[in-house]
Amino acid sequence: MVKADKASDFEHLIGAKKNRVRDNVMSIIRSADMNDLTDPSLALIKRKILETTNKALGKPLLQGVVFSEFTFLEQ
Repeated sequence: MVKADKASDFEHLIGAKKNRVRDNVMSIIRSADMNDLTDPSLALIKRKILETTNKALGKPLLQGVVFSEFTFLEQ
């Protein structure tokens, strides 16, 4: 989630940092433990994504993280 008045700045920066942000998110998910992945709110994962993404962007543009769909399968 990004404030409307910061959307264009976010779009510009995320375009330039897309690969780094994607790698950070994948790393967070892969390193998460079972409790984090089964938490209905995914609070810790969302907080980590928020922090690392804003750090990668160089500005605190991201206000929140939303998962529209999330499935956890244990193998």
